[in-house]
Amino acid sequence: MNEYLKTLHEVDRSTQQLLAGEYHSLESEEIKDAASQLDQSIRPCIEEIRAFSHRLEDLIQTCLEELECAEEVWDSKRRIAELSESQIWEQLGNFCWM
Repeated sequence: MNEYLKTLHEVDRSTQQLLAGEYHSLESEEIKDAASQLDQSIRPCIEEIRAFSHRLEDLIQTCLEELECAEEVWDSKRRIAELSESQIWEQLGNFCWM
């Protein structure tokens, strides 16, 4: 996927350079029209990929936070299992009086 995005960026960069007149040997209107059409067709794709990338990053962050929480719950079960019954009741008593 990164390769395709890089390719789209390169095509976009090249069309922008062409439209800006940076390729002085290629001044034909047909080439400029083709570059303009290419730019118009690629631009929405790049913007959509960018938006999707941000959305995916947010989803991944949420998943990582949920995974961290699940890991804490898993570890707490192990710690509770290692406690004696009296220690559990003591902790519960401390919790109830808070």
